[in-house]
Amino acid sequence: MHKRTLRHLCRLQKELSSITGDRLHLGCGEMHLDGWTNMDKLSLPGVDVVADMDKKLPFPDNSFDYIYGRGSLEHAKDFNFTWAELYRILRPGGIAEFEVPHPSHAGYYCDPTHYRAFSVLSFDYYTEDWAFNFYTDIRVKVLKIKLFVETGRFEFLNIFSWLVNRSKTTQIIWERFCWYFPMAGIVFKLQSLKQKC
Repeated sequence: MHKRTLRHLCRLQKELSSITGDRLHLGCGEMHLDGWTNMDKLSLPGVDVVADMDKKLPFPDNSFDYIYGRGSLEHAKDFNFTWAELYRILRPGGIAEFEVPHPSHAGYYCDPTHYRAFSVLSFDYYTEDWAFNFYTDIRVKVLKIKLFVETGRFEFLNIFSWLVNRSKTTQIIWERFCWYFPMAGIVFKLQSLKQKC
């Protein structure tokens, strides 16, 4: 495992250690999380379930309390299908947290396996108050949106992201001018508003 990946895994284990219940680590790659169901498309060491997120996932409805994915959703060929599958296996009131690339960052374009980037408004289409939420029955509450500048050796640049992340309004204003000060990605934390059966 690469040193940078190992450092990120150690930090991730600490950040996610307080999360309980049935947990899915989507697109885990080499970053196996102890106590989680680690899923990836490839049969790598530490992967518990080999599955393609572009196909029906091998889990029953309402299987997980928490789904975490870092650098995975941008690889979905049909995002709407993948998101519907993830929502299907998320329990009512469950949490989905994703770290995804922002289109202003060069890292999004250099990976030929990326199919899409995300805006701060990307998951608003699944909220109760969004004007265009009639495309789907999926409903979530957006708990957190956080833009970040960089990880790894340039992580110190995140000192500037506090200004952008002051509110949803400042995030939207920043997106209008994002090409002048690109952000690497966005962290979304979403809560399922599915009704309990």
